[in-house]
Amino acid sequence: MARVKGVRVKFSTIVWCMFLVLFIYTVISFTTNPDHRAGPPNNGLYFPHKPKKVTAEPVPLNVIEDVDKEIRHVAFLKVHKTASSTAQNVFLRFGDARNLTFVLAHTKGESGWLNVISYTNTLTTSNVVPPPRGRHFDLLCCHVIYNRRSFEAMLPKDTFYVGIVREPVSRFQSAVKYFSPRFILKIPGENPLETYAKDPVKYEPIDPKTSFTNNRMALEFGFPMALFPGKSLNGSKFEIKKYLEKLDKEFNFIIISEMFEESMVMMKRILNWGTKDILYVDKNVAQGKLNTRKLLPGSAKDSLQRFLYLDTALYDFAVKRFKRQVASEGDDFNDEVASFKTIQASVRQFCSKNNPVALTVKETKWNSDFTVAKTDCKLFFKHEKDLIQKQRLRMYGTLDN
Repeated sequence: MARVKGVRVKFSTIVWCMFLVLFIYTVISFTTNPDHRAGPPNNGLYFPHKPKKVTAEPVPLNVIEDVDKEIRHVAFLKVHKTASSTAQNVFLRFGDARNLTFVLAHTKGESGWLNVISYTNTLTTSNVVPPPRGRHFDLLCCHVIYNRRSFEAMLPKDTFYVGIVREPVSRFQSAVKYFSPRFILKIPGENPLETYAKDPVKYEPIDPKTSFTNNRMALEFGFPMALFPGKSLNGSKFEIKKYLEKLDKEFNFIIISEMFEESMVMMKRILNWGTKDILYVDKNVAQGKLNTRKLLPGSAKDSLQRFLYLDTALYDFAVKRFKRQVASEGDDFNDEVASFKTIQASVRQFCSKNNPVALTVKETKWNSDFTVAKTDCKLFFKHEKDLIQKQRLRMYGTLDN
């Protein structure tokens, strides 16, 4: 027995009252703390350990609430033979300088290449390395097939989506030079491409995913398989338009290979990056004597263009969209492009010489002053596989995972 203010109370009753108060306090704390309520992500993707929870809300296309804040969550769709390695170097350097986390393929992964997550699939838990413990992915810039749902499951909600395209016939020619597709080059005659262009479907693999010449840009942008040449909905203008409208909503920006410097300046403005962030040198430019059997004759370009109707539709859409974006920037945009070209020329000249002194770039209307050191030059020229491995070592402490 215990006495409380003249009232006799059993000791067990006091214990139970204390227990009840503690229980109520615990319930209130649990229900009001969002960290306690957070369960596993409902995206269907589970890694051995969970990435750090991302709480940022989605950002509307081309709208940045904090105009002074640089965008660090970016998905760059690296498309084969579109100057995408040159653009990738920009993203790799940006993330490296800020200790950001990249989506990387396994060193002995699905594609067999360090810079390719997959030639035929989108992002999955099996073809990428999980983020380091306590971290979430920030940037994607390796080859993989676009699928919005899979990308969103891996990347933060406020991720900005950037793509890249190139004029379809020139991209096709570059792909033939680089990949030497056997199904084309085995065609008899001095110029197999002339024969191929008359009926490409006859020579192309049945599965477009295994080809780098069958509307490859459209394939990597995730166009439905039914829309490809020889398939059930091939050439459907309605379905093509429908998918382009989808891409228009999902991609914040698309780089135009033929207007690369202009694209870098526009991307700088959209992402709120600095001028030094977008400096570059051309990567993977074809050199040496060309095998004449890989040349597309001028007379075959029209027929090939008809075959590349998906890539053509995608390219035309991206160019028109880019020109609208440029027009909305006003005359000031062209002035910045001119300034950027001047800076680019100075940096290229500096990096081509064995001068140990750093280059100082003076402040302009569009950039603060900054320096370019020889260490920067080395990063500009560093091969993409080596630069990817640099990130792997920084992120995971190993070159093999």
